Amino acid sequence: MGDFQKIDTWQGLFLLFIFLVLMYFLLNALKFALERFGAKNKTNKALRISLQKFKLLFVPIASVLLLLDFISINYVPHTLILILICVFCYPTIKNYVSGIVFKINPLTTLNATIKIGNQRGEIKKMLPLGLVVNTKNGEQFINYTKVEEKGFLIHSKENNLFRQTLYVESEFDSNYILDVLFDNPIINYKEPPIIKKQENSKVLKLQYTLEKGANNKDIVSYLKTLNITTNSNKITN
Repeated sequence: MGDFQKIDTWQGLFLLFIFLVLMYFLLNALKFALERFGAKNKTNKALRISLQKFKLLFVPIASVLLLLDFISINYVPHTLILILICVFCYPTIKNYVSGIVFKINPLTTLNATIKIGNQRGEIKKMLPLGLVVNTKNGEQFINYTKVEEKGFLIHSKENNLFRQTLYVESEFDSNYILDVLFDNPIINYKEPPIIKKQENSKVLKLQYTLEKGANNKDIVSYLKTLNITTNSNKITN
């Protein structure tokens, strides 16, 4: 019981801070390891996405834990100090929280095309307090509060010039094809491949992005070795 009470001290607050910082670095190291050394498949991608979301939530959760410990050291004065800070910093705090909600959205990724009010461009950076969007007028910084007030629309990446399209005819289902694609290192798994079934047809429409320097012929040859027929033009049955 005595050890537990030591948390309500400046030393306990410092130790909690050190522990949380180490946890944050551990999350970053795990994320780096998954991106650098993990298998390029759907399971790994789902794990990385979940880890990224948890990392986004970790900072506010850690902050709340530190604030609660800070209050417990001396309830009345420390509570008053925090109330004053919240009053004066409310716009910044609101903006930061809006940013977390924005970044958790699976559609909001780097290089995605976004429309905010009358502004449209590609997301180049997602900073703690705002976005850097590359518009026709150059790079614009837009804070998350403004994004929340005006609303936003994410446009599909399917029309991206770097997005490749192949039509696939195979006895294998779409899940199998996606799995074998994730095993190929020339596929850019940060913009994962998408397979859509064509209406009234067994033909699948495959859209994907290659790593820089990769050749589209390589992926065609790779699929051919797996007895998966592809065509750059739409196949008609």
